Amino acid sequence: MATRKSSSKEAVRLREKDLKNGVKSLYLDIYIKGKRSYEYLKLYIVPAKTTQDSNLDGC
Repeated sequence: MATRKSSSKEAVRLREKDLKNGVKSLYLDIYIKGKRSYEYLKLYIVPAKTTQDSNLDGC
């Protein structure tokens, strides 16, 4: 009798979380062998407050 391989779902996703002050925090959502864990990267996306800030992004 042949055995069938069980396919396990393993995924790592980059996600963002909105913070109270309008900044977005980046973290990894890790799902391996039925267990979920999170790893916060201490990286933040700060929104541009002025037009000059927006122009700096295009450099």
